Amino acid sequence: MREELLTDELVSGLQRIAIPETWAEKMLARLDEWEFEDGSRESAQLVELGVTSQEIEAKLRRLNDLHVDGELDRADYIARKRKLVNEKIALEARRKLALQDGPYYWLEPLRKLINAVRERSLPTAEGDLLELRDFVAEVGSNLCLNSRKVLWNWSNPFSLLAERRLRKGWQPLLSALRTYFESTTLG
Repeated sequence: MREELLTDELVSGLQRIAIPETWAEKMLARLDEWEFEDGSRESAQLVELGVTSQEIEAKLRRLNDLHVDGELDRADYIARKRKLVNEKIALEARRKLALQDGPYYWLEPLRKLINAVRERSLPTAEGDLLELRDFVAEVGSNLCLNSRKVLWNWSNPFSLLAERRLRKGWQPLLSALRTYFESTTLG
């Protein structure tokens, strides 16, 4: 098969996963909304964790005062203090995890995918052949030729794009992609 024909076949195959520019803009706008919503939820969660941490600190101070004043024996003081300290350690671990992962763990990979498959950003036949080769290697594997047609074996999440493209609109596609990225970036 001639290089030009193969290149044209690859480019036309990539059109199966292309997202129209108008869809990409709407999808990216929705991602920005989700980021703001999740950021607001994260802020509320962090505030709640901070308040709980302050409450535990206050309990520890009261417990210490009771022990110093002699109203609490040593064994009871140690048991109660151990319980409060363990609660505080668990709370700090939850706070650190919330700060580290945050709500954005799935947003950036999804944003990167949308930008990669926008119609205007896909490699073309007139473009760099090395760029086309690299992109084809990223989106699929085990490519075969059958009667001068490329048979695609799409990699995830590109398989979702190839299966759902232009069927029901951009919103169901974006929901499916969100579900995919939420489940794969957690584990």
